Amino acid sequence: MMDQPDKWQARFRRERIARQESEQLLEDKSRELYQANRKLEEQIRNQGSRLVEQEELFESVFHASMDGIILINGRGRIIEANHAALRMLGHSREIIIGSPIPHLIVEQDKETARSALRQVTSTGYCRYEAELIRIDGSTFPAEIVGSRALVGGKPIIQGILRDITQRRRALADLQQARDEAEKANEAKSLFLASMSHEIRTPLNGVLGFTEIVLDTELNAEQRQHLDLVKSSGDILLHMIDDLLDFSRIESGKLLLEEKPFSLHQILEDVVAMQSALSQKKGLALSYELSSELPIVIKGDRVRVQQVITNLVSNALKFTSEGSVKITVTCADKTITVSVKDTGIGFDESMTEALFDSFTQADVSTTRKYGGTGLGLSICRRLAGQMGGEITAHGNPGTGAEFIFRFPLAEPPAQTEHPDPAPPAPPSCEQALPRNRPVLVAEDHQINARLVVLMLSRLGYPSEVVNNGIEVIETLKSGQKFAVILMDRHMHKMDGIEATTRIRKGEAGPASQDIPIIALTASTLAEDREKCLAAGMDAFLSKPLNPGELETQLTEILS
Repeated sequence: MMDQPDKWQARFRRERIARQESEQLLEDKSRELYQANRKLEEQIRNQGSRLVEQEELFESVFHASMDGIILINGRGRIIEANHAALRMLGHSREIIIGSPIPHLIVEQDKETARSALRQVTSTGYCRYEAELIRIDGSTFPAEIVGSRALVGGKPIIQGILRDITQRRRALADLQQARDEAEKANEAKSLFLASMSHEIRTPLNGVLGFTEIVLDTELNAEQRQHLDLVKSSGDILLHMIDDLLDFSRIESGKLLLEEKPFSLHQILEDVVAMQSALSQKKGLALSYELSSELPIVIKGDRVRVQQVITNLVSNALKFTSEGSVKITVTCADKTITVSVKDTGIGFDESMTEALFDSFTQADVSTTRKYGGTGLGLSICRRLAGQMGGEITAHGNPGTGAEFIFRFPLAEPPAQTEHPDPAPPAPPSCEQALPRNRPVLVAEDHQINARLVVLMLSRLGYPSEVVNNGIEVIETLKSGQKFAVILMDRHMHKMDGIEATTRIRKGEAGPASQDIPIIALTASTLAEDREKCLAAGMDAFLSKPLNPGELETQLTEILS
């Protein structure tokens, strides 16, 4: 049995071992805690460094932006602004922070800004333009794009400001340039219309008197010379019409009609008109229609005939021997008109150039065959307005083929007889009472003499006055007339005003309903509409054609 000292000594050893173990454990834990503290401190330093880097990066990007950037809290007040925004607005950071965004916007745009703020709050995005106010009171136009984000659970709106002064100035300059171009185009159109009128007026005398002289007895040489005069006048007239059509198409003022007509009748008319030239050159001119082609179609008869006439005329001009054939087919709601010739042809590489304005396949072609180089260009543009197209194929020396395609539009079923041919003119004794002459209102003496001569050859007596005032005074005198041939442009009082006054009864009730036919060198559609709106019954363009004059008189007086 262990005595008491041994017990205390054993207990002391156990306690010392336990204390040593505890001290070792404490030392180990302290070392671990120290190492953990060092790691934590290192992590804190690293994280702080990253936060600083991110903050510096944000600051750098935020302030380096060329666009102004402002940050707005949920109450619509500015909490931050970058350098570009401060420069743009002329404010310091201390002044702008805390300001409500509407304070920077001119009064008339404030409601727009409030509406945009509500929009970005609800949808997360907005874009608007407004005049912003600088610190010196001046203003500038700005584009403002807003987007919404959450930072720390709170809504933040980012607004990007962009000074659009240069953009507005560029748009204003562009609009001014467009306006000036439109004015120049309008001036060009007016100039061409005016020149057309001025050229047509004397040309009316040239062609009119030439036709009259050609109806007299002439020797072969005289007839040949006059034929050349008439041919040259017709070419000049065709060139004027081409220039006017080109100008109308360029300015977008050429409107197409939608009326029923017969394509078969158009082809007959075209062949009849071109037969003299084809016979003179010894060419076979023919046409063939597919059985699928409807009897009646709908569209602009005048423009369809213009395109086909131009293609046929073009083919005849460039064909010296052989034939020109027109073939019309209909398939898949498309009408195809082919004009094929055996003429000089052209190189396929020049196909598109043929349709360029003022261009022909070869410079020598213009010198040899003449023309403005506008015909095919006008035809292609007309085809385009109809929703169709014109293509061409050819080979040098073996001929060419021009193909005109346009959509088939059929009129209502009840339409049976489009474009009725005018009735055969009755004899002058039947058409016009001898005791009622034609009153001719014309201030151009040569043209007045020409009209009187044409009427005389048709068997119609006439009387001439020089302006609208004389028309009204003559009618007031009580003299009876069967019809008035009224020039559109006259000095003192023009034909429009004279017609308006006659229809109002200012020339006397007996003359209020007298038939009036407009005579004008203008071919503009608006002039025709003005004449008809004023109360005129019909419209004849100069140069005046005796056949058209007789037909019009017959229709008016029958």
